Amino acid sequence: MRFFFPVAAVFVLAPVALRAQGDTAIQFLSLQQLVQQSSTGRPVYSGGSITTASAPLGLSLITMSLKLSSAHEKDPARKRQADALITKLQRNSDSLFYYANEEEKALNRFLTVRLLPDSTAMQKKTKEALYQRALRESTLVPLRSARLVSGSLTTIRAALPYCRMALLVDMGAGVHLLQATLEALLLHAQSNTILMLKTDRTRYEKERLALQGDGRKTSIQVLQSIQARLDGQ
Repeated sequence: MRFFFPVAAVFVLAPVALRAQGDTAIQFLSLQQLVQQSSTGRPVYSGGSITTASAPLGLSLITMSLKLSSAHEKDPARKRQADALITKLQRNSDSLFYYANEEEKALNRFLTVRLLPDSTAMQKKTKEALYQRALRESTLVPLRSARLVSGSLTTIRAALPYCRMALLVDMGAGVHLLQATLEALLLHAQSNTILMLKTDRTRYEKERLALQGDGRKTSIQVLQSIQARLDGQ
């Protein structure tokens, strides 16, 4: 169901200045800049944005390992297969940066709704409808990011045979970072679902738990495969 209220403009207009906002998309910051602008009493980037932006760091370790391995691959068919998987992971990394910036937009829409007046019955009804809509949007963003991370773990599992032995440790480190990011993203989503109406909460919690189960299973499989190769070298 869609709601048509005059104040629904908060979802299409620029949000009010509720918090400090960065003029630079998060992917164009240096790591030092991101840390400095986030670890203050008035952070420029939200926890959701920082969490999402940490996933490309993990992916960078994976793609580095695979690119270096591909450069030494003598079998043309294997090289093509490895390069295709690398391209897929790089696209996922770009999409995750996009969602890191979408986190900022979703948060500011949510904060804007919280400032709406609610002194009359109509205002309360309108505010509650927009509040629930903002919760859904704020939950969808980390869930979409979590899907990308989970999908990346599946791609990494397929790419693992193309990684050279000397680079397996970097692959493992990248998987650990992605695993932690996935758990953090799902925690952000859960913090919103507990405030939802029951029908919405049930639907989003079902997806969250499914992503959590799939992600944990895949990451454990990849890490076990890496460890098995290292033990047998």
